[in-house]
Amino acid sequence: THMFCFDVTAQRPQEYCSDANEHGCRALSSPSQCVNIDVFKDPAPHIFSNYEQHLDPYAHSQFAYIGRTLTFEVYATDDNCKDTPAITMGPMPPGATLSTQTRTSSQTPKSLVSFFGVNDTSYVECHTEVRTFSWVIPHTYGGYTGRHCFHATDECGEDDHCSGELDTTTLCIDFQVAK
Repeated sequence: THMFCFDVTAQRPQEYCSDANEHGCRALSSPSQCVNIDVFKDPAPHIFSNYEQHLDPYAHSQFAYIGRTLTFEVYATDDNCKDTPAITMGPMPPGATLSTQTRTSSQTPKSLVSFFGVNDTSYVECHTEVRTFSWVIPHTYGGYTGRHCFHATDECGEDDHCSGELDTTTLCIDFQVAK
């Protein structure tokens, strides 16, 4: 937390007041005003997927199946709209691919409240990053279980004054292939 205090002092122009002690020529000052500024650490990105929506909805199981393609999306967002999270993945199972990252944008309201109670609501453009994971499960992978992790790392976006600190959030998914 940082507090900044200021006041405004107005002086009459020299052509009107050659001597600051003349009647009506004293400096005019406003009352001091203070602003309290809270500085927060840049938030880490959020990562999530729609993995469970793409498993077998009819069998109500958590299994993927041999010979079928398992496809789902991985999403990353950041509360700091100037950050651009990059989605990556650790070791992938054989035959798996991760698509090129794409972006969707939306206008998000941001409200500011001043010391005087004046509200200002403006909109800022925020992004959701998306990559599609796709895996044609090999016939030799019946009974396979494995944990595979996706990572969202913020990249400081378009901010030239970035702190240089990159945050990473991890989402691990347990894969199960039916025998």
